[in-house]
Amino acid sequence: MMNLNNPNLKVGVIGVGNMGQSLIKGFIDSKTLPAENVVVFNRSKEKVINLQESHNVTEASSIEELVDQCNVIFLSIKPQDLSNLLENISNKDIDNKIFVSVVVGVSISFIEEKLDSTAKVIRLMPNTPCLIGHGVTAMAYNNRTDNQEIKLVSDLVKSTGEVIEVSEEQMDAVTGLSGSGPAYVFMLIQALTSGGVKQGLSHEQSKILAAQTVQGAAKMVLETDKHPEELKDMVSSPGGTTIQAVQYLEDNAIRGAFMKAVELSSHRAYEIKQGSQQGNDDSDNKQD
Repeated sequence: MMNLNNPNLKVGVIGVGNMGQSLIKGFIDSKTLPAENVVVFNRSKEKVINLQESHNVTEASSIEELVDQCNVIFLSIKPQDLSNLLENISNKDIDNKIFVSVVVGVSISFIEEKLDSTAKVIRLMPNTPCLIGHGVTAMAYNNRTDNQEIKLVSDLVKSTGEVIEVSEEQMDAVTGLSGSGPAYVFMLIQALTSGGVKQGLSHEQSKILAAQTVQGAAKMVLETDKHPEELKDMVSSPGGTTIQAVQYLEDNAIRGAFMKAVELSSHRAYEIKQGSQQGNDDSDNKQD
């Protein structure tokens, strides 16, 4: 079985849009893989040329050639393009190859149906902070993939941030939470920044204070055993400034607003999945 220490391990990435590039750069910049072991294919040659100049990747002349050369194949294309791609390679020998999908709203069973019922398929749901190596990616897989193969893909993807295993049934919820979540946090940072400016701070001062506060608070949640509610109470002195602000946020149902946002995004992910697998994709996927 291939592992990261095997010099013959070849990893292919089909589609080098934002997410495809984040994977490629993560593999190489973290020294998880040498550049010569990364093979790419993309319809836009300009993006491939840029990657060759910056990261010295190898370009495959066709998708078929990439599949022949690689042990692990990342699919990072638009949902509406996936069906034709899979049908074009369905006659290839895919024994012992792992297909890793980063395609929004497409189930493992859809890929199995188009390829082969014995295909090894892993589905990922990353988020945009993966672009800078600080993302989180949810991972689900079918029962044809063994523990070594799951570890191999997990180790590859960890070059872009954290990896958490979930069941495929939880993927829509993951989309609503961590997939769309950066947008919620960006809105929070912008709102805090505007609040600082309103109180007389410069925009740059406010932005740094807001962003560092969010980053620091997140690290406290991850690095302590304390519940977020307990950490909030640690800041809220009786009769102090923070509790006044917290009461206002509670009165305006901030918790419910975030919970509803996750719910609506998750529901939309389900709708997109249904449409994608019927050939009527209308998602905002920007991977290719």
